[in-house]
Amino acid sequence: MTNRREFLQIGLAATALPVAGGLFASGANAAVASPVRSIPLYKVLFDDRFAEGKAFGEVASNLGMACHAMQGGDVTDFWYHDLDLAWRAEPKPIAGFTRHGPLFVLEHLGWDRGLRVVFRAEHRSLGDGVIEHRLSGPAESLSAAAALAPAGSDWVRLMAASVTQCAAGCSQPAERTVVTRGAERLPDDETFYSWVIAPKA
Repeated sequence: MTNRREFLQIGLAATALPVAGGLFASGANAAVASPVRSIPLYKVLFDDRFAEGKAFGEVASNLGMACHAMQGGDVTDFWYHDLDLAWRAEPKPIAGFTRHGPLFVLEHLGWDRGLRVVFRAEHRSLGDGVIEHRLSGPAESLSAAAALAPAGSDWVRLMAASVTQCAAGCSQPAERTVVTRGAERLPDDETFYSWVIAPKA
């Protein structure tokens, strides 16, 4: 469980993301950054079979997000009893930390409702405590990637804070790869994904 000091650090990191995002988008010499509006998330999904998923969900919940733990990594129950009904009324943005399967399913289901993956971070173990993060999304949101390098095993908490602050209405997509050292290996060396699905601009 995240202690008070860790939660404050995460909260500060999340609060700083819009400002840092403006600096990232404007270049290193920027002195002032305008605030960036975040995508209002309907729900945050996480795979509760893994410590990383639980940590992601805990941080998102502490930051005020409505969260859903996927039992056994299966998105079926969430789709039939929640999201499908919500999306019939309005294409609401969602986010998550999952393996590829749930992301693939939700991405394709969202296409017919006018939603797209607007932020994606692929996390995979390279061995010896190294995690590689390949991120794509709004340039304003990728500024947090710099903090992943020294984050160690706290990288997943930083990603949760980043996803909940994903920039809305940005027209400049970007890509970035960052390596975290001193992290725990991902379970079974599987690749995990942090993502945001939202109505396309």
